[in-house]
Amino acid sequence: MERFTTTDLDLTQEPGTPRAFSAEGSIRRLWPVESRLFAAHLLRLDAEDRLLRFQGYRNDEAVDAYVESLDWFGGVVIAYFVAGEVRAAAHLSWTRGLVRTGEIGLSVEAPFRRRGVGTALLRRAMTVARNRFVSDVELLCMPENAAMRRVAAHLGLKWKIASGQAEAAARLRWPDQLSVFDEMLAETEGLVRSSFGPAKI
Repeated sequence: MERFTTTDLDLTQEPGTPRAFSAEGSIRRLWPVESRLFAAHLLRLDAEDRLLRFQGYRNDEAVDAYVESLDWFGGVVIAYFVAGEVRAAAHLSWTRGLVRTGEIGLSVEAPFRRRGVGTALLRRAMTVARNRFVSDVELLCMPENAAMRRVAAHLGLKWKIASGQAEAAARLRWPDQLSVFDEMLAETEGLVRSSFGPAKI
Protein backbone atom coordinates (compact mmCIF):
# COMPACT_ATOMS: atom_id res chain seq x y z
CA MET A 1 0.00 0.00 0.00
CA GLU A 2 1.18 3.50 -0.77
CA ARG A 3 2.32 5.10 2.47
CA PHE A 4 2.38 8.69 3.61
CA THR A 5 5.79 10.35 3.50
CA THR A 6 6.99 13.31 5.53
CA THR A 7 6.24 15.62 2.62
CA ASP A 8 2.62 14.41 2.53
CA LEU A 9 1.80 15.61 6.03
CA ASP A 10 1.49 19.11 7.35
CA LEU A 11 2.74 19.75 10.86
CA THR A 12 -0.34 20.33 12.95
CA GLN A 13 -0.95 21.10 16.58
CA GLU A 14 -4.57 19.95 16.93
CA PRO A 15 -5.52 18.78 13.44
CA GLY A 16 -8.45 21.01 12.69
CA THR A 17 -11.13 22.25 15.04
CA PRO A 18 -13.88 19.73 15.77
CA ARG A 19 -17.43 20.78 15.01
CA ALA A 20 -19.60 21.53 18.00
CA PHE A 21 -21.86 18.74 19.13
CA SER A 22 -24.41 18.05 21.81
CA ALA A 23 -24.69 14.55 23.21
CA GLU A 24 -25.60 13.24 26.62
CA GLY A 25 -22.76 11.48 28.35
CA SER A 26 -19.12 11.97 29.25
CA ILE A 27 -15.74 11.27 27.70
CA ARG A 28 -12.81 10.08 29.76
CA ARG A 29 -9.90 7.68 29.78
CA LEU A 30 -10.74 4.04 30.43
CA TRP A 31 -8.72 2.24 33.11
CA PRO A 32 -7.52 -1.38 32.80
CA VAL A 33 -9.94 -2.53 35.51
CA GLU A 34 -12.75 -1.27 33.26
CA SER A 35 -11.69 -3.29 30.23
CA ARG A 36 -14.89 -5.37 30.34
CA LEU A 37 -16.88 -2.20 29.63
CA PHE A 38 -14.82 -1.75 26.47
CA ALA A 39 -15.37 -5.39 25.53
CA ALA A 40 -19.12 -5.04 26.09
CA HIS A 41 -19.17 -2.05 23.74
CA LEU A 42 -17.32 -3.92 20.99
CA LEU A 43 -19.55 -6.97 21.44
CA ARG A 44 -22.62 -4.82 20.83
CA LEU A 45 -21.32 -3.95 17.35
CA ASP A 46 -23.07 -5.96 14.64
CA ALA A 47 -21.24 -8.01 12.02
CA GLU A 48 -20.90 -5.12 9.56
CA ASP A 49 -19.63 -2.69 12.20
CA ARG A 50 -17.09 -5.23 13.45
CA LEU A 51 -15.90 -5.72 9.88
CA LEU A 52 -15.36 -1.98 9.51
CA ARG A 53 -13.76 -1.54 12.94
CA PHE A 54 -11.28 -4.42 12.66
CA GLN A 55 -10.98 -4.51 8.85
CA GLY A 56 -12.16 -8.09 9.06
CA TYR A 57 -14.89 -9.97 10.89
CA ARG A 58 -14.25 -10.97 14.51
CA ASN A 59 -16.51 -13.26 16.49
CA ASP A 60 -17.18 -12.77 20.19
CA GLU A 61 -14.19 -14.88 21.23
CA ALA A 62 -11.86 -12.86 18.99
CA VAL A 63 -13.20 -9.58 20.37
CA ASP A 64 -12.60 -10.79 23.94
CA ALA A 65 -9.07 -11.88 22.98
CA TYR A 66 -8.40 -8.45 21.44
CA VAL A 67 -9.42 -6.65 24.63
CA GLU A 68 -7.44 -9.02 26.83
CA SER A 69 -4.32 -8.44 24.71
CA LEU A 70 -4.37 -4.63 25.03
CA ASP A 71 -1.06 -3.10 26.06
CA TRP A 72 -2.07 -0.53 28.68
CA PHE A 73 1.52 0.75 28.91
CA GLY A 74 1.73 1.43 25.19
CA GLY A 75 -1.70 2.86 24.60
CA VAL A 76 -4.94 4.23 26.01
CA VAL A 77 -8.64 3.76 25.43
CA ILE A 78 -10.71 6.94 25.52
CA ALA A 79 -14.36 6.11 26.04
CA TYR A 80 -17.70 7.81 25.66
CA PHE A 81 -19.97 6.85 28.56
CA VAL A 82 -23.76 7.00 28.73
CA ALA A 83 -25.45 5.77 31.92
CA GLY A 84 -22.29 3.92 32.95
CA GLU A 85 -21.89 2.03 29.67
CA VAL A 86 -19.23 2.60 27.00
CA ARG A 87 -21.03 3.49 23.78
CA ALA A 88 -18.05 4.66 21.72
CA ALA A 89 -14.29 4.45 22.08
CA ALA A 90 -10.99 5.45 20.51
CA HIS A 91 -8.09 3.05 21.08
CA LEU A 92 -4.73 4.77 20.68
CA SER A 93 -1.59 2.65 20.62
CA TRP A 94 1.97 3.76 19.99
CA THR A 95 5.35 2.25 19.30
CA ARG A 96 8.14 2.17 21.86
CA GLY A 97 11.40 4.05 21.51
CA LEU A 98 12.59 7.60 20.98
CA VAL A 99 10.64 8.02 17.74
CA ARG A 100 7.02 7.07 18.36
CA THR A 101 4.25 6.58 15.85
CA GLY A 102 0.67 5.87 16.76
CA GLU A 103 -2.45 4.23 15.41
CA ILE A 104 -6.06 4.94 16.35
CA GLY A 105 -9.04 2.60 16.11
CA LEU A 106 -12.48 4.18 16.48
CA SER A 107 -15.90 2.65 17.11
CA VAL A 108 -19.30 4.24 17.77
CA GLU A 109 -22.49 2.30 18.36
CA ALA A 110 -25.20 3.03 15.79
CA PRO A 111 -27.65 4.92 18.06
CA PHE A 112 -24.93 7.40 19.05
CA ARG A 113 -23.62 8.35 15.61
CA ARG A 114 -23.91 11.71 13.85
CA ARG A 115 -23.69 13.57 17.14
CA GLY A 116 -20.02 14.56 16.95
CA VAL A 117 -18.97 11.86 19.40
CA GLY A 118 -16.47 10.24 17.03
CA THR A 119 -14.90 13.59 16.21
CA ALA A 120 -14.52 14.44 19.91
CA LEU A 121 -12.95 11.05 20.65
CA LEU A 122 -10.51 11.35 17.78
CA ARG A 123 -9.47 14.84 18.78
CA ARG A 124 -8.93 13.71 22.38
CA ALA A 125 -6.87 10.73 21.20
CA MET A 126 -4.67 13.00 19.11
CA THR A 127 -4.09 15.33 22.05
CA VAL A 128 -3.09 12.35 24.21
CA ALA A 129 -0.79 11.13 21.44
CA ARG A 130 0.87 14.52 21.18
CA ASN A 131 1.44 14.63 24.93
CA ARG A 132 3.10 11.18 24.75
CA PHE A 133 5.62 12.49 22.18
CA VAL A 134 3.98 10.57 19.33
CA SER A 135 5.14 12.28 16.15
CA ASP A 136 2.70 10.77 13.64
CA VAL A 137 -0.67 9.10 14.02
CA GLU A 138 -2.67 7.16 11.48
CA LEU A 139 -6.08 5.64 11.07
CA LEU A 140 -6.61 2.61 8.87
CA CYS A 141 -10.02 1.55 7.63
CA MET A 142 -11.82 0.01 4.70
CA PRO A 143 -12.62 2.46 1.86
CA GLU A 144 -16.36 1.92 2.35
CA ASN A 145 -16.15 3.10 5.95
CA ALA A 146 -17.66 6.48 5.13
CA ALA A 147 -18.35 7.34 8.77
CA MET A 148 -14.68 7.04 9.76
CA ARG A 149 -13.61 9.06 6.76
CA ARG A 150 -16.06 11.83 7.65
CA VAL A 151 -14.81 11.95 11.24
CA ALA A 152 -11.18 12.24 10.13
CA ALA A 153 -12.09 14.89 7.57
CA HIS A 154 -13.63 17.04 10.31
CA LEU A 155 -10.17 17.26 11.89
CA GLY A 156 -8.39 17.93 8.62
CA LEU A 157 -6.67 14.56 8.26
CA LYS A 158 -5.55 13.60 4.78
CA TRP A 159 -6.75 10.38 3.16
CA LYS A 160 -5.14 7.97 0.75
CA ILE A 161 -6.73 4.85 -0.70
CA ALA A 162 -4.58 2.07 -2.09
CA SER A 163 -4.63 -1.73 -2.18
CA GLY A 164 -8.19 -1.85 -0.89
CA GLN A 165 -7.41 0.11 2.27
CA ALA A 166 -7.95 3.72 3.31
CA GLU A 167 -5.41 5.50 5.45
CA ALA A 168 -5.56 8.87 7.17
CA ALA A 169 -2.56 10.37 8.88
CA ALA A 170 -1.41 13.52 10.66
CA ARG A 171 1.88 14.84 11.96
CA LEU A 172 1.75 16.27 15.47
CA ARG A 173 3.71 19.01 17.16
CA TRP A 174 5.63 18.39 20.35
CA PRO A 175 3.58 18.88 23.51
CA ASP A 176 3.51 22.19 25.32
CA GLN A 177 1.84 23.57 28.43
CA LEU A 178 -1.41 24.23 26.60
CA SER A 179 -1.72 20.71 25.20
CA VAL A 180 -0.95 19.16 28.60
CA PHE A 181 -3.47 21.46 30.29
CA ASP A 182 -6.05 20.65 27.63
CA GLU A 183 -5.73 16.93 28.35
CA MET A 184 -5.82 17.40 32.13
CA LEU A 185 -8.86 19.68 31.98
CA ALA A 186 -10.76 17.37 29.64
CA GLU A 187 -10.02 14.32 31.77
CA THR A 188 -11.09 16.10 34.96
CA GLU A 189 -14.28 17.26 33.29
CA GLY A 190 -15.00 13.73 32.10
CA LEU A 191 -14.49 12.29 35.58
CA VAL A 192 -16.77 14.88 37.15
CA ARG A 193 -19.52 14.31 34.62
CA SER A 194 -19.30 10.54 34.87
CA SER A 195 -19.55 10.83 38.66
CA PHE A 196 -22.59 13.11 38.69
CA GLY A 197 -24.59 11.54 35.90
CA PRO A 198 -25.33 12.43 32.25
CA ALA A 199 -24.50 15.92 31.10
CA LYS A 200 -24.28 17.86 27.89
CA ILE A 201 -20.73 17.74 26.49
